[in-house]
Parts: sequence; C-alpha cells; structure tokens
Amino acid sequence: MYKLIDYITESENTELRKVDKKILSFIHNKVWKKHANDDRIKYDVVEELRNLDESAIFKIHDFLKNIMGFDDIEEIDYYIKLFVNNFQEDGDYNKLTHQSENIIPKPNDKHLAVAESLNLPRTLVMDKKESWDRDMSVFYDIVNDDHYQVGTEEETLGAINDALQDRYYNFQEAAQFEGTVNGLISYLFIEDADKRIIAGEYAESAESSNDISKVIRMFLDYEYTEEDRLLLQKYNQLRDKEGHDPTAYRYVSGKLKMGSGIPPTVEMEDIENSIRERFKELVYDDEYNKMDNYIGDWLMEHGYITQDQGFSDYEFTKPYLNKWNEVDVSKLPKWLNFDRDEFIDDMATIDRAGELSNMDDYYDTETINDDTYYIIQIDY
Repeated sequence: MYKLIDYITESENTELRKVDKKILSFIHNKVWKKHANDDRIKYDVVEELRNLDESAIFKIHDFLKNIMGFDDIEEIDYYIKLFVNNFQEDGDYNKLTHQSENIIPKPNDKHLAVAESLNLPRTLVMDKKESWDRDMSVFYDIVNDDHYQVGTEEETLGAINDALQDRYYNFQEAAQFEGTVNGLISYLFIEDADKRIIAGEYAESAESSNDISKVIRMFLDYEYTEEDRLLLQKYNQLRDKEGHDPTAYRYVSGKLKMGSGIPPTVEMEDIENSIRERFKELVYDDEYNKMDNYIGDWLMEHGYITQDQGFSDYEFTKPYLNKWNEVDVSKLPKWLNFDRDEFIDDMATIDRAGELSNMDDYYDTETINDDTYYIIQIDY
C-alpha cells in the first residue's frame, strides 16, 4: 500500500488530488504570502524555498500541525515536499493536474536516523553538511532549534578515541582524571633495552653483595634445573669433606663419586664461581620476566608502588608523589613508560558515546538498513 510520501517519490506523473490542491492553496495563502512579504527577509525567498529554507519550512510545519491539525509526520512531510516541488508564485494550484518532479534530495541514512529518533518529518531535519567530531555529521532540528551529531558505531568510536586522546595527555593526566593509578598500572611498560640493563644491574648486585651461603639460600628461591641441583649438591659435598659447617642445605641430597683428582679447595672455588654465574642468570631471567609480564608485581617488589590491603588498589610510594599526594610524572624513572595508545583503545568503548555531547551524557541510537547510528545532542 502506498503512503502519501510515495506519491512524490515514485512517479513524476502522479495525479494531483483535489484535496492536495486545496491544502497547497491554504499553505500559500496562510503561510507563504506572509513569509514572502516579511521586510526582514533580505534573500530570494523563492530560491531559498527550493533549498528548503528552514524559516519557511518551520512555518509550514507549524501551520499543518497546529492549525490544520495534522498529527502524522509522514502526512506533514508529504505536504511540505508537495508545496516545495509544486510551488506556484501566482498561488494558483488549481491549474495543476499532476505533481511536478521531485527536486528535494533523498535523505541519507544518517538523516533518516535523526528524523526517526526525534519523531520528526524528514524535511524538518536539516543536514548541515558539516562535522563536529571527526566523521560525525551534524544535523539541525528546525522545530526545536537543536543540533545533533550522528555517526555509525565505527565513526562514533573514532570520535570517542579522539576525545580521549585530548583528555589523557599523559600518565599523570590519566591518573588525575581517573582519580587513581590502579587501573593504569597494567599499561606501564619498560623498553626491552632498559629491561636488559635493569635486570643485569639487579643480578650483578644480588650476586656481588652476598656471600656464597646467602647466594645459595637465594638460589633455591628460583626455578632451578636438575643440573643446578647437582651443582649445589656437589658444592655441599665438598664443603662437608673439607670440614666446613654443612649449613642447612642437606636437602639438596644425593651422592656423587669424587674422582677428578683436583684438590677439593680449588674445585670448591670453581664450583662457587659457577654457582654465582648461574645465580646471576636466574636473577636476570626472573627480573626480566617480571618486568615483561608482571609489571605491577615487579614495581611493588622494588618499592615503586604499594597496594592497599583493604581495597587492593595500587598507588605510588611517597618519593614519586607531589605535595597533593598525586603521582608526579617528573619523579618517575625515565625508563618507565605509559602505553597511552593501548589504554585509550581499551577505554574507547561505545557506551561512552554520550561523552561526545557538550551538553549532557545522553545519546540515542537508531537502526537504518541494518546499520546502527549514534545520535548525540551538541551545543553547536
């Protein structure tokens, strides 16, 4: 079944009904004449009518809705388009037999989405042919004097990402806006070259600042291999044989036949050096792995951050805070980086579409031809 609007979109030979001629005459006499004779208007009213002049369109809409009593937006849209397409400067519409060719551009899907969302005739929504945020099209609600920006989900996500790029300028700005560093810790990282240097320094310090007994005790805290176990076992056997205090490492058990011919003291020194070198490798690997995969644990282990026992929230320790007890980027180690792009990508979710509004956080959606459009009011 045809809707009224189909009469001016399907065929240029559609017959103009008597009721149509009568309503066109009403519009011309009751609205157009007053509009065209308004001394405040300095432009070509006829030419601008063909361009859907918002002032004229609004007056026609108001007349049809509030004076003629039309409630159906499709019917209102039909008569607005009918008047524009069949406008007669002399006001004589009885001479017309058929509708003139449609000169009004077909609205795109974004245009349709706004009209559907606002429950307005399409002619009462004006495409400004402009953008507010990147790729987001601006439309004007002539009736309520409101502006909206509209985009697909992809376009809206891009606009949200742009907004967050401005908001989260660096780690400190992100922490201040979020009110905590807790959700930001996992986005901290250390470049590979710095990880290698730092891991090497910690490994060197752990080995050089401790005697062999302490090194062996710490050695056992790491994931050592069977070959490492045999090395420690051999060292303990030699130490027992030399008459040294066997300490607490007898649980590194087993028996090895001694037949190398090397004096035990010399062999013990060689094994000790091997243990120390292997210990440095274990420390290095552990530090590197934690920096690479468990940055929060590593930072806490080395005193850069603490964790609230009640809420399990991370926060930086005193040396890295300003006088307001907020993280101070200038005090953080230069090798500590913030993956701002990944953080923003994760934060740029579609439910934040309302944040693109400079009026409130509300947004609406409409689905046109299987595509969802996000409609956000703006103060334009």
